[in-house]
Amino acid sequence: MADEGDTEEKKKLESIEEELRYNKEVLDDMESLISALIYKERRANDEVQEARRQLFTAFKDSSANICVKRMGELDGKPFMNAVKVKYGHGGADLMHH
Repeated sequence: MADEGDTEEKKKLESIEEELRYNKEVLDDMESLISALIYKERRANDEVQEARRQLFTAFKDSSANICVKRMGELDGKPFMNAVKVKYGHGGADLMHH
């Protein structure tokens, strides 16, 4: 009977060792994926920074007036001008109501 208990324990141990090997493989795969993603993120960030430097260099000597607006904020003047051109001043009044 002692042999049956030992055999049962060996099977449990082998099962645990197999699961451990599988989990280690999964962990190694995840670490590789994370490393690849970090590399890509850094590379993309470098590209964005280079584009930013080029834009600053290009507009440094320019007399262009460039404004930055918050996301979602719109300037209504171009729309109103387009409505006035298409529908006359009466159409622009309708836009205000």
